[in-house]
Amino acid sequence: MSEAREIVALFQRADQMMTDYIRMVEVFRGHVFAKVQHNVPLPRGVRVALQKPDDDAFLAMAYLDLERDIEVLRTHRDALRRELASVQKSIDITQAEIIMIDWSNNAGRSMETVLDYDYMESDILPPPYMYWQLIRENYHKYFRHEPGSPQDVAQSNAVLHYLRTVENPWAQYASQ
Repeated sequence: MSEAREIVALFQRADQMMTDYIRMVEVFRGHVFAKVQHNVPLPRGVRVALQKPDDDAFLAMAYLDLERDIEVLRTHRDALRRELASVQKSIDITQAEIIMIDWSNNAGRSMETVLDYDYMESDILPPPYMYWQLIRENYHKYFRHEPGSPQDVAQSNAVLHYLRTVENPWAQYASQ
């Protein structure tokens, strides 16, 4: 498999992981709703991730905040999709790289009013930085050249060529 194809596969994996994480946040939010509205006990995986799992006022606020957080996560995922759907220049690949590598930081900042970042694991909602570790490792495996260097530009051009002439999994998002 060519390096360009492997990089496209990494972007695909990142896209899928973003979508999966949005679903996890929706499930997490559903547990918070059940607690707030029906006093259903929070599962351990939710309790460990929340800043104040026993504070009803906090949980009501967290429920609302999580709705906005889901929208922020969708916005970042959709930005990646639009960037890759309409690639015209190598700088578009660089923009997609930035969106991808910054995703866990953006997700973390978005949810900082709700999540307790001392938690290390949850079977319902892993911390964004831990969830994104595989993408981060592969990012550094492929995007190892100095930005703007001849090697970096050649790599971006190869990915651009692949997306424009071989296969673009994001073509369906070009008009969105």
